[in-house]
Amino acid sequence: MRKFNKTQKVLAHLKKYKSITPKDAYEYYGSMRLSSIIFNLKENYNILTDFEEATDKYDNKVRYARYKYKGEIKGA
Repeated sequence: MRKFNKTQKVLAHLKKYKSITPKDAYEYYGSMRLSSIIFNLKENYNILTDFEEATDKYDNKVRYARYKYKGEIKGA
């Protein structure tokens, strides 16, 4: 059985669900370096970054990135 590395898992997640957050990457794949994975994927894939706001458990406002998959880059 073939094992997938974290980059392959994040790419598969993006293709299936169309977006991912750092929390998703950590919970599902154990990745604490999502921004690095996305940076590398952007060489061949069109991935947009949106920033969202939420409130943490201490009632502080926090911002986080949501990466959205928009397909492969033509000719890459």
